[in-house]
This record gives sequence, structure tokens and C-alpha cells, in this order.
Amino acid sequence: MGWHAKWVIENLSENDIFIWFDADKDNLERAKNNIISHFWEKIQNKNIKLFFIYSNFRFLKEKLFEIWIEKISAIYYDFWVNSVHYDNWEKWFSFRFNGPLDLRFDRNNWITAAYVVNNYSESELRDIFYKYWEEKKTPFIVKEILTQRQIKKIETTYELLDIIEKSSFDPKSKTRVFQALRIEVNDEFEVIKKSLNEAIEILDKDWIMACITFHSLEDRLTKEIFWEFSRDEIDDFTWHIKTRWIARKVTKKPITPLELEITNNPRSRSAKLRIIQKN
Repeated sequence: MGWHAKWVIENLSENDIFIWFDADKDNLERAKNNIISHFWEKIQNKNIKLFFIYSNFRFLKEKLFEIWIEKISAIYYDFWVNSVHYDNWEKWFSFRFNGPLDLRFDRNNWITAAYVVNNYSESELRDIFYKYWEEKKTPFIVKEILTQRQIKKIETTYELLDIIEKSSFDPKSKTRVFQALRIEVNDEFEVIKKSLNEAIEILDKDWIMACITFHSLEDRLTKEIFWEFSRDEIDDFTWHIKTRWIARKVTKKPITPLELEITNNPRSRSAKLRIIQKN
């Protein structure tokens, strides 16, 4: 909704450019309205240019080139879902509400959670649930999905929830399965890899990339990518350095929320911030 962006804009200098990406069109518009209503005078006085880009950050480099931006001086990622996705039933992300089995950030994408559940093979479904969340009840859940979809298409969140509850006695299974489907539908991990690699390429020397993750798999992936950026690549045969490290870790360990922040905002408890600086 633009709350982090407000802090960034408060610290911008004259003639700076601020660019915002969001794959959720509604959230993009609400963030735009929030930022402009709070900072219009400051933006005008400092001649700050704003760009609000309706796009997944998978297309970071491509979309920046469209507005003639080839280098950036800082980039900040706030990965994937926010509270609006879980609290607004029209977003179709939370299994607390009954709605279409969707889980897309960008409604222009054709693949939905319903498509995955009704069309993926047994091995593909097993791979998703186990690879993304190591769901131990995967065989039972997948078996029940295959049985039920032969009777009728699984189309709503409650229909899938009923299948999970019947086939697994672990109350955490429903969260893990829905998150695994969300990751698959939005290709979340491949998008992170592509975008971070594009970002480090166009990031200016001595400037930073910061990433906030919200679960262990995202954090592990970000940590691995940052490690690749911060190490020398050695030739396997000659042991000579092929490429030098291109960035250094600003945070050796992730920054996590303090007790007070968790008390005020319980959903922040799993958040981790990692920062890297371009060499």
C-alpha cells in the first residue's frame, strides 16, 4: 500500500526518480493514491518523478528500459503477498473465505490454482507440495485430489480445503498446500532469481539491493543468490579465478523485527531483511 515507499520518498533528493512495480493492479492504484496524497507537495518541491509500473518484477530490466532507465541507484524488494491479499475476500488468496481457486497476483495470467489442481499429474502435484513445503501428508492429499477431480472439477477454496482436511489430520497442511500452489501459479522462485540477477546487473556501483522475505524458502533462496553475488567463481580445472565477486553483504545475518514490532504487527514475525552492496 506504499507504506515503505513513503519512507523512501521522504529521503529522496531533488530531481530523483522513484519507480514502483506491482503485479496487482488494485494494490498499485491504492499505493499510488496513498503516496501522492501524502507527498504531493514534497514531490513537487523537489521535482521528484514518479513511475508506477503495472508489472511483475520478472520484467524489471525490460520495463525500466521502456522508460529509458539503464542504471539504478538502489532497489528494494518486498516479496509477494501483503495483508490486503489475506484480508480482502475478493483477492481470492485466503482459505478463510470461499471463492474461486485462483491465487494469481496478476489476473491477466492464464494459469490458476484451479488449473493446477485439476490438470497436473500425480507426480507433478506431489513435486509441488513436497518440493515447496516438504508436506509430509502429500501422498494422501494428492490421492484425494485425484479421486475428487474425477467426480467434479475442484473450483473453490472450500472444496480444496475440504479435501485437505479429509486427507490430512495436520492442521498446518492447509496453509502449506495453499502456499505451495501460490508459489507454483506465480512461478515465484524463478521470478525472484531472474529479477535479482537483472537488478544486480543494472545496479550502480556502491549502491544497495534490499530484500524482505516472509517465509524460510524465500529467505533461503535470497541468501543463496546473495552468496553467489559475493563470491569469486573458481575454474574447476585450473583453480584460477574466472570472475570476481560483484557485491558484498551488508547484513551477514538477516535483520528481523523487534518484539515491539511483532506485538504491534504479528504478521511481521517471519519477516527477514537482507541487504547487499554492489562492488
